[in-house]
Amino acid sequence: MAFLKRFPIPANRGRWLEEEAKDRTKNEPKNIAGRRRGRHSFHGGRRTRPSGRPEGLPATQRGPARAGELMSAHAGTRVSAQAPVSTHALPPAKALPASGNIALAASAVVQAALGIEFALSGLNKVADPNYVANFSSFVQANPGSSSGPLSLLVQGVVLPNADLFATLLKVTELAIGPILLIGALEIGRRRLSGRLGAVHGYEAGVAFVAALAGLMAAGLAFSIFVLNGGVLPTVMPGRAFTTAIPVELLIVPLGISVAWLEFGRFLVLRRRPATAIVGDDN
Repeated sequence: MAFLKRFPIPANRGRWLEEEAKDRTKNEPKNIAGRRRGRHSFHGGRRTRPSGRPEGLPATQRGPARAGELMSAHAGTRVSAQAPVSTHALPPAKALPASGNIALAASAVVQAALGIEFALSGLNKVADPNYVANFSSFVQANPGSSSGPLSLLVQGVVLPNADLFATLLKVTELAIGPILLIGALEIGRRRLSGRLGAVHGYEAGVAFVAALAGLMAAGLAFSIFVLNGGVLPTVMPGRAFTTAIPVELLIVPLGISVAWLEFGRFLVLRRRPATAIVGDDN
């Protein structure tokens, strides 16, 4: 009884244990050496034994809890010691974009060739003084104007308005050619370093317009191919010294490829700010 009077057990032991745990966590580095040597310490004005628990508590509540706390403290020390901090600097960024490779440069060459083809075709129509009259003769002479999927459109719409469609074809080719050329030049420019290859805010718009120009080139070439009869390439002895695939049909996949490429660049460029970007894919 004298022992209990000297070290009474608190009435609200649960809250006392929580406060004791908080104090022990704060003072763990300071008191762990003293506890190992068997010294008494004071927490919150209460005398404790080396186990960190009040003397009035049973041994079953002192031993396991203290052992678990020591294991947690040692484990935390090992984990913190095994987490080295890297002091190495990051490698310097590349001077050229990650996409500055041969593939995109080659696609720019193909796009430029397609643009030159349509630009020259439009200029030839401008230079021909009898272009409108020749346009009507050309349409009527093709087998697709009298039979085929475009015959009704040609007979009912195109030939009655030959002047309008002749001018529309000339303006379309004059627009497609320079747009494809500008898009090709932009692709080539972005392969350069320094100021010449800097990012500009207009690039996304140029890429989108070039994608539309590629689709228009493919559609125009395919309509001319159908108007010419739409004969698919086969093995023909009479074409041994000419192109196996008609030029109009060959332009179709090239125009689709250019449109695909430029639309992909548009999707990338519209999400990028107009600042110097390193490692982009455009």
